[in-house]
Amino acid sequence: MASQPQPIGKTISLGVRTYTVVGVMPDEFNFPLETELWAPLALTPEARQRRDTTDLTVIGRLKAGVTPAQARAEMRSVAEALARRYPRTNEGRSVLIAPLREITNEITDRFTLILLGAAMFVLLLACANVGNLQLARSTARQKEIGIRAALGAGRSRIARQLLTESIVIAILGGILGLLLGNWHLALQKSAIPAQVLQWVAGLRNMRMTADVIVFGFVLSVAAGVGCSLPSIYQLLRQRRSTGLNDALKEGGHSASAGGIRSGARSTLVVMEVALALVLLVAAGLMVRTFQRMLALNAGFDPKNLLTMDVALSASNYRENSQTAGFYQQVLGGFETLSGVQAAGASAGLGTAAKFNIESRGEPRPGEPRPYLRTITPQYFQALRIPVLRGRSIGEQDGPEAPRAVVISESVARHYWPDSSPIGESIRFGDAQSRSFTVVGVCGDVKDWFGGDAQPAAYLSYRQWPRLSMRLYLRTARDPLRSANSARAGPPGG
Repeated sequence: MASQPQPIGKTISLGVRTYTVVGVMPDEFNFPLETELWAPLALTPEARQRRDTTDLTVIGRLKAGVTPAQARAEMRSVAEALARRYPRTNEGRSVLIAPLREITNEITDRFTLILLGAAMFVLLLACANVGNLQLARSTARQKEIGIRAALGAGRSRIARQLLTESIVIAILGGILGLLLGNWHLALQKSAIPAQVLQWVAGLRNMRMTADVIVFGFVLSVAAGVGCSLPSIYQLLRQRRSTGLNDALKEGGHSASAGGIRSGARSTLVVMEVALALVLLVAAGLMVRTFQRMLALNAGFDPKNLLTMDVALSASNYRENSQTAGFYQQVLGGFETLSGVQAAGASAGLGTAAKFNIESRGEPRPGEPRPYLRTITPQYFQALRIPVLRGRSIGEQDGPEAPRAVVISESVARHYWPDSSPIGESIRFGDAQSRSFTVVGVCGDVKDWFGGDAQPAAYLSYRQWPRLSMRLYLRTARDPLRSANSARAGPPGG
């Protein structure tokens, strides 16, 4: 639609449906992240009656005066009432209410606070350094200050002069810093790929606003005041007569004045060293943390891995066999592309609300419940997730075959610490639901931020097909070199 200056009223095709453009959102609006088009949630009557799906997120605005804690309490009572009314689908389910900013900025806020803390330490270090320079400068001006005092200038007037000089220097430095910051911000944004600007909340909206300018101005004034305090303190501690007599003597040196100046400079030097040490240690820890995150074994190999999202139309793929057949044909075609070593697909089904091991019953509260994922046979090969025991999901796990499941190592270690889970039966529903036989144990996929293992259970896509799946292509070279061929469609796909 970029070529349409007035897109209102134009029609676009998405899959097999045609939509009319009724509005244009501002460019800075990006929610959910990476979203560029919003269409009505048109649920079919059958979908409206289904209570076993949990793939929707509800967003609401609280009334004035209502706190999140009050909303949580009210929704908790609603969830309990639904659990009593619909025990088959709602038993054990609760409601999570969290401010939208906490959800979208959960990780970026941590980095922002770390960078803000590092910047404050640098500012304090600079203030201590400038304060020491101001103290040395005021020491060199003792004769001038003594003459001013002899001519009738009071200490408060001299202090105001030193304070004004320091604030003027600080404001000029602050203006220069804001200009350099604005230039560096534009330079950094131009170097960030457009995809990353969509993935990180608020990143593409970074700019030098009026609030930032006012905050920088106030901080500059505060820094100027702080830098002038040592020299003003030195001035006020000196006795008027002693300071005047010493200033008029050649060199202006005395044991008392020299002791005061030496003590103040020593204090500032100690502060500088302490702040520099804290900043150095914090920087070392931050670098080590980033190195650990980069070197973290996430449980799969992201190198040379191309991903794509595909969503099929429910009106064209009404049968599970049609959905499974489509992905089987597409993935088979992808594997014939030059440079593609393996092609797999998966779809998330959410965390198992019910999880029953036939040999031991329901898990206790607090025990891990696996995240369910339906996968194709080449999924583990494409992501290079190792199969530690048993076998992977295969083509033999068809719709008429016994239902199979592969569990992650953390699930196996928790529920079968001293035995093998192979052959055990698991249910992901009530007692009337079909059971799944554990056929294998795979490695854990870990959280990239904390490195914690994510409990998971993998099902066959032919036994649990989904219209929307994410495709993974393992390539022998740069995956972007295969992107155009994959986007055009595999041969026969």
